Amino acid sequence: MKKIEKIKDKRFRKYQFNDEQDALDNIATLNVEGEAPVYSGLVMLGFLVKNEGEYDEEGNELKAPTYSNKYSVDVFWSDLEPEGWKSKKIKLDGAKNQHTFLGIQYEDE
Repeated sequence: MKKIEKIKDKRFRKYQFNDEQDALDNIATLNVEGEAPVYSGLVMLGFLVKNEGEYDEEGNELKAPTYSNKYSVDVFWSDLEPEGWKSKKIKLDGAKNQHTFLGIQYEDE
């Protein structure tokens, strides 16, 4: 059986912000009226689960999940990421990648 190769593209980046409003404020600075959009795709993921919760067979919560204290956003840039966004980039360092854009995998720099 042929192994399916994962597609990676450096235009796909993951970012974190203090909260949703911080993310929205940064997103609002990206596009200038009359110019081409600087991103092709943007997904606001919110506060990601750090540790899964535990549930019994009936779905009752035994242990609550825990969440990141940072608000996550994934962006697929049209070209290069803006300079001001580089400091907000997330490094997965081998952690599970839960979101892709059309099968394109995120790759740490």
